[in-house]
Amino acid sequence: MRFGEVAAFSGRALQFVGEVHLLAAIHFPGVVMASAPGAAEKTGSQALVAQRTIVPQIMRLTIAIFVFLFLILGLTSCIAAERSNSTAETSGAVTRRLFIDPSSTSVALGKASLIVSPLTHRSGNYVGDYQLKVRPYFFKSEKGTLVLAASDDSVRKLQAGTAIEFTGKAVTRKDGKTHVVLGKATAPSGDRGNVKFSIITENGKMVFNTSYHFETKTKALK
Repeated sequence: MRFGEVAAFSGRALQFVGEVHLLAAIHFPGVVMASAPGAAEKTGSQALVAQRTIVPQIMRLTIAIFVFLFLILGLTSCIAAERSNSTAETSGAVTRRLFIDPSSTSVALGKASLIVSPLTHRSGNYVGDYQLKVRPYFFKSEKGTLVLAASDDSVRKLQAGTAIEFTGKAVTRKDGKTHVVLGKATAPSGDRGNVKFSIITENGKMVFNTSYHFETKTKALK
């Protein structure tokens, strides 16, 4: 039951109680006027007996209604709190930062190293910085922004232990050149696993095999 429905129900219940009190006041007045003193005394006695009977009943009914409303409001509040906690936990799981361990791969007569900063999830993507160092061809080294497509559903699947494939791009900070990024992440456990990056450059494809882990839940909730 929603809060609006509870409020409407409460209003109807209070209106009902008010109508019952009004009817009691009309039909069982404390003082009843009559033409003859004897009739007035008799009628007054009947009214007094009726009042002693109906008033306690009305009071018990009123108390019962208010107790019922109190229980309904308490139950509704508990349900809303549980939903809020569940939503917060789900949202926190998706927004935890992603950490990629440094990795390297062989290139012709050299070696390329990839360093990725902690990735933040926003607008359906994991976003962060990357640094690519190529030895001994230092002039091919670069820095830039790494964007990996990751819907909320994909992140939940990965954290549940299901392997996912992803796409993305690496945009160099120096000249804005864009490299296509392809990858696959496998999750032996919910918080960490292995990831394979394939970065497409003008000199060919570089493949990096490394590991990842999600930010701990305690830190993510701070």
